[in-house]
Amino acid sequence: MVAGGCLLLSNQVALALDGAQQNTSAPAAPQIAAPPEAMLDAQVSKLGFEPNSEAGKVARKWVVQIATDPDWSKVMAPPSGQPGDSSRNGITNRFGANLSPHERETLLRLFLGVVSGLKPEQCERMFGGEGPPVGSNPLSAKQLGELLTLLNSAVKKGAHGDAPRESYSIAQALDADSTAEMRTEAELRKSRDITASEMQDIPAILKGKHACIAASAMFRSLLALPEPVRTVATWDFLSSPWHGTASQHVLQTAEHYANSEFGLDKLPTQLASRLPAAGSRPLSFRSAVVEGEWENPSHPQFDGRYRKTYWNLRNSGAVATFLSRADADKEIVWGHFQTEFGFAGLRGQEVGTGIRILPPQVFPASQFSMANESNFVPQPNSSFRIPATQPSTEDVRDYQCETYGKYPASRVFRDLTGDAVDVSCQAVSSTGASKYQIREAYLYDYSISVRLFEIDKDGLTFSRIRNVTVTQ
Repeated sequence: MVAGGCLLLSNQVALALDGAQQNTSAPAAPQIAAPPEAMLDAQVSKLGFEPNSEAGKVARKWVVQIATDPDWSKVMAPPSGQPGDSSRNGITNRFGANLSPHERETLLRLFLGVVSGLKPEQCERMFGGEGPPVGSNPLSAKQLGELLTLLNSAVKKGAHGDAPRESYSIAQALDADSTAEMRTEAELRKSRDITASEMQDIPAILKGKHACIAASAMFRSLLALPEPVRTVATWDFLSSPWHGTASQHVLQTAEHYANSEFGLDKLPTQLASRLPAAGSRPLSFRSAVVEGEWENPSHPQFDGRYRKTYWNLRNSGAVATFLSRADADKEIVWGHFQTEFGFAGLRGQEVGTGIRILPPQVFPASQFSMANESNFVPQPNSSFRIPATQPSTEDVRDYQCETYGKYPASRVFRDLTGDAVDVSCQAVSSTGASKYQIREAYLYDYSISVRLFEIDKDGLTFSRIRNVTVTQ
C-alpha cells in the first residue's frame, strides 16, 4: 500500500519521460542531439504540464537532459532493447534501488507535500489507479525539480556503480513494515471521516474517497518512525529487491516463504531431532490445496472463501502450511504460516496488512520431551494434550483434545483417500479458562488436518470444503 503511493507520481514522470529517449537500438554516441521543439512540447504535455508554464519550463529542461544523457538512456531503455517495452514497475524499481536513506526520506516529504495540496477527488482518481487527469499534473515547478533531481541522483549512482550497498533480512523488513502499518492505522482511526466499517479494509481506503487522508497518514507515519526502523522501512517500501513491501512480497510468494522459513531446518535442533527423519514417512503428495468457505450464521460479515496449502517437508511426516482468505474480488492481505506435524503446530506466524507482525511462535522448549509421533498423531477414541506455540497472542497455553471413531476420508471430501478421524479440542488459557473450541478431521493418508468448525465469542463458524487439489 505505502510503496504504491510513494512511487505513483514518479512513475507518471518516468513513463512520460521514457518517450524522450531515442527510438534506436544502436549504441549511444557521446553526443546525442536534443529533440526538436515540437517533440519537446509533446513530451511536456504528456507529463501534464503546459509547455510555457513554470513547471513546463522545468520539464523541458529535464526532457532535454534525459534525451541527451547516456546514463539516462541506459536506465530508460527497455530490458529487451526494443522501444515501447518499458513497464511502470521496471522503470521505477531501477530508480528506487539507488536511493540513499536520506534521499528516500526527501522523496517521502516531497510526496507528503504533494498529497497535502490535492483535493479528495484528485487523490481518489490518482491512487485508485486512473492517475491524474490527462493534461493535469499536481506537481509544482519546485516539486517537479526536486523529484527529478532525486531521480537524476539515482540514475548517476546506478550508472557509475555508486549505488548504496543496503540489504536487510526479510524478518527485519517485516518488522519495519508492520511498525509503519500500525502507526498508519492508529492515525487513520483518529479521523472522523473514516468509519469503523471502512477500517476493516485499509488497502481499499487508499483507493477511495479518503485516499488523501490515508496517503498523508502513511507518509507522516514513515517519517516519524524511530531509527533504525525508519531506514529499514523506507528501504523496504522504496529500494528492496521485491519492489513493494515485505508483507506483500511474502503473501505473493507464499510457497517460497513457507518452505524457507517453516521447513524442518528452522525448528530448534532439539525439537527437530525428536521428529521422524527425512524420508522415513513417505507421503503421496508434493502439495495439497484445500479450498472452501467459512460461514457464520450469527455474523455473516465473517463469511468468505479460504484456501489452505500444505507442502510435504522431505517425507518426514511434517508439512509447511499457508492459510489465507481467497475472496475472488480481493487481494490477499493476510495469511498464517505454520510448520505442522500430526496435530501439533511447531512454528507459526501471521503476516498481513493492518496487523502487528511478530516473529514466529515456536513449540515451547519446556515441552520438547513430548514431541514424538505417538503424542502428536491422533488415535481413534482417545484423549490427548497439545501445547500451543509461544508466545501466544491469544493467551492459549494448550489444546485439550479428544477423538472419535475412524471413518472414510471421502466423507470429508469425495476425492480423499484412506481414513479420517474427527478431533475436537478446547483451547485453554494460562489460567485454565476455555478460550474457544475447534473440530478438525485428521487425514491419515496425508498426515494433515482440515478445519470443520470453530466456536468462539462470535459463535459458530463452520467450513464447507469445496475443492481439494493434490499435486504428486
